[in-house]
Amino acid sequence: MNRSELPAELRELLTVVHDALDVPLPARPEDQAAEERLRQVRVVLARETLRRLTGDRLMLLSWAEEADLLRQLVATEYPVTYEPYQLPEQPGGER
Repeated sequence: MNRSELPAELRELLTVVHDALDVPLPARPEDQAAEERLRQVRVVLARETLRRLTGDRLMLLSWAEEADLLRQLVATEYPVTYEPYQLPEQPGGER
């Protein structure tokens, strides 16, 4: 089965899981502990969401509701609170 054969709601949920796991590196070394804690929490959130998809846990919400819940948790409860690392600009404005 390829990606286009998956229902749209499931593709959206998997995208939200992927985005939740995309924790940026910190710009400052002193923020590494915060980045690691955030990464660990988001891994647990993603893992629990995927467990419900695979039948290891009771899934009470639809795929769209699961996506909305995970998106909301990441944005409100577990946002990035440190300055993310940015690649320095190269001559000519490229990164």
